[in-house]
Amino acid sequence: MIKHNHLRQLALTCLIVLLSQCQNKEPIHQLVQSRTDEIYDSLVAIRRDIHQHPEMSFKEYRTSNLVANYLESLDLEVHRNIGGTGVIGILQGAEEGKTIAWRADMDALASEYPDVVEFASLVEGVRHGCGHDVHTTIGLGLANVLSSIRHRLKGKVVFIFQPAEETPIVRVYSGAQAMIDDGLFNIVQPDELYATHISDFAVGKVSIYPGRLFAHLKPIIIKFNSDSDAEAIKKRIEDQLIKFNSHSTDLWEAMGDPKIGIFGDSTLFNDFVCSRVFEAEKDEQEYIIYGQLAGSDPEQLIATSKQIKEVISNISDSSNALEIEFGEDYYNHYNNPELSNLSRAFIRNLYGSTAIMRPHGLVPGSGDDFSILQENIPGGYYAIGGSNAKKGIISAPHSPNFAVDESAISYGVSYFSSLIIERLNSE
Repeated sequence: MIKHNHLRQLALTCLIVLLSQCQNKEPIHQLVQSRTDEIYDSLVAIRRDIHQHPEMSFKEYRTSNLVANYLESLDLEVHRNIGGTGVIGILQGAEEGKTIAWRADMDALASEYPDVVEFASLVEGVRHGCGHDVHTTIGLGLANVLSSIRHRLKGKVVFIFQPAEETPIVRVYSGAQAMIDDGLFNIVQPDELYATHISDFAVGKVSIYPGRLFAHLKPIIIKFNSDSDAEAIKKRIEDQLIKFNSHSTDLWEAMGDPKIGIFGDSTLFNDFVCSRVFEAEKDEQEYIIYGQLAGSDPEQLIATSKQIKEVISNISDSSNALEIEFGEDYYNHYNNPELSNLSRAFIRNLYGSTAIMRPHGLVPGSGDDFSILQENIPGGYYAIGGSNAKKGIISAPHSPNFAVDESAISYGVSYFSSLIIERLNSE
């Protein structure tokens, strides 16, 4: 009997070893897709939970706790409360090697637009209208998938969950800078750093642009007395600004247009100037209007800003004491050209030529404070599609009808898990 049990145990041990060897021989990117499919429904549930409980910049307490608990459940090294509510998760592979970092932003934004999804925000005046709930979920999905195959990874993967991305640099301290000031790069020293943002092109597609991603920008700040006729002055300013646009088309609305948009063959985004007013606020002393002037040529932008200042200054009189200033260009990413081209080719080869889109021009919007993290670390910032025309889903961030086809989560997790593995294994 003892001999029989010994033989059974020996056979079981051999079977376990054999299965382990078979798993190690299974193509690693096939394991990525299998694991992504396995956890997809749970990731959708997490995304919807985050969506229903949005939190403003530096107040992401619930989201931060959710993220940290999830990472700890995967047996990652977790650092909480970095830069306020930021979280860092560190995954150690089986061998020494590179350190690849992935950034996901967690904050929501103030919005009076009604939420268009069934799992609508439960917080009045706040919603995830920019897709950060999706970004956070993709980051958690990456951690799950990669931790499931850590025995086949070289090096480290660092997951940076950042607070307070929705903070215009002309006014507010950003979450990226807060994490740096609180010792982010003392805790981790990434060799490469990546991030993604939801975009309004079709779900299943991803884009990375070598070099500069966003147009040259000048923030516009206009102040006048609070007892002035604020709405009338704002309307006059908007009417003046639109005269300086190089195209009659609203470029912010046209970015996803298949012909004249960023990815269109007849794009308007390789030679343009455009401006807009996007926010206003009032206190007891003054009324402030915030806007942007964007363009493809920095010299032309400087000349246009001088013309705008002269024209708008004429709106001023002794009763409103209007002041106008132009800030400096900010939040502009520079994607490492070599890494951008390598990663684009890799995703195309692994997931098909239709998975990759290349823009034909510069995005005329404010950037992302990821560029602060990226200043001295090579890497890239990806746009990932979230729209689905057949379902009537348009993923234009900050738009009134913003929504996301949730299959973008699956694409993001599989594409970027494979990308991180490729970068870990590269020389």
